Amino acid sequence: MITQYGEPAAGALVMLHETDGRFISLGEVGDDGDARVTIEGGEMVTAFYAFTTDIGLELVSVLTIGDVQSGDELWFPVESFDITGKDRGDVTFSFSGVPFAGAAGYGYALAGCPETISSNADSSGSFTHPVPAGCLGDAFEPWAFARDADGQAIAFELLPAAPLAGLFANGADFTGAWRTDFTSIGYDLTNIPAGSYSFEVADTLFDAEERRLFGGGAAALLLGLTSTSGEFRTVPFETLDFAFERAVANSTNGTVSVVRSGTPADIAVDFATLPGFLGSATIAATTDSRLQFSWTNAPPADVVELRASYGVAENRIVIWQLRMPPDISAPFTLPEWPEEIDGDAPPVDPLLVDLGVVRFTDGEWADWDAAREDDPRDDLQTSQRRIVERLLD
Repeated sequence: MITQYGEPAAGALVMLHETDGRFISLGEVGDDGDARVTIEGGEMVTAFYAFTTDIGLELVSVLTIGDVQSGDELWFPVESFDITGKDRGDVTFSFSGVPFAGAAGYGYALAGCPETISSNADSSGSFTHPVPAGCLGDAFEPWAFARDADGQAIAFELLPAAPLAGLFANGADFTGAWRTDFTSIGYDLTNIPAGSYSFEVADTLFDAEERRLFGGGAAALLLGLTSTSGEFRTVPFETLDFAFERAVANSTNGTVSVVRSGTPADIAVDFATLPGFLGSATIAATTDSRLQFSWTNAPPADVVELRASYGVAENRIVIWQLRMPPDISAPFTLPEWPEEIDGDAPPVDPLLVDLGVVRFTDGEWADWDAAREDDPRDDLQTSQRRIVERLLD
């Protein structure tokens, strides 16, 4: 199934390659986004989808999955930046004029629709804001916040979730019943790998429809520290369903990170239990002018992900992602490109390839079979993963 915004990507192409990357066949995907290929087992299957963005940029999204087996049901979510439609309507946010001590400004939004977040200088007045078409759902929880001079929320007010039609008709009125009962999220990072220059922790809140409600976190330079701790605050929305948490150690050799989904909780990571940084990650050209990924110090993983992008015309960019089995060895050569769409073939000169990544992910999958057939639409709520990643040199 090849999808765009979760819907069938009509007009996409599907390519079949041998285990060594030799091209076999090219076919077109039907209007239902479904495509079937006949294999012996172990081949690579590639989805190809070209589209034009709202700013006139032509993008080509390519995703290759390796070691495909008979009976597999694969998902290829292609990238897109198209406009999703006209605004759904306007909501008027009103403030009563009750200030909060120490506030440097105020703001408001519909939780679940980050595009509506806006700020103003004082706690009074009315402000009309469009709800973009990309903000999906029938109801939203309006909220307001008072912020300090650094832009951090120091107080908030929540209104009950209301149908969008009612919000269009009646607006959202904030009375200044400011609250400060934030949820405190603590973090404790230990045995941070040598060579790390900074850390990041983040806790992003979602409702049951996977709409983003709020994000909090912390980041700082380590300056030689191998451990750090602290806390940050999040807002206790009534519509909160789960949190997506992330802890990262950054170095010039890439990143080591842990991600999890579930009930909001303190973040505690002992990096001694995780793999170290990659030694290197490069891309070069082979003797037959195909691009080749190389890396060193590969950690144990369930899946290896590769990514590169390149331009083929002034306003046309190809983004190629690959999902490969954990026993893949370096160097890895990109599959052959079919002559039928040769205009989007990778360049011979690797210097014309933009920065991509090499990523090793050890996750919640039972094995490579489960990782290969993973439906990415489920990932946000089920993720329990360790990731080692490095940009291509």
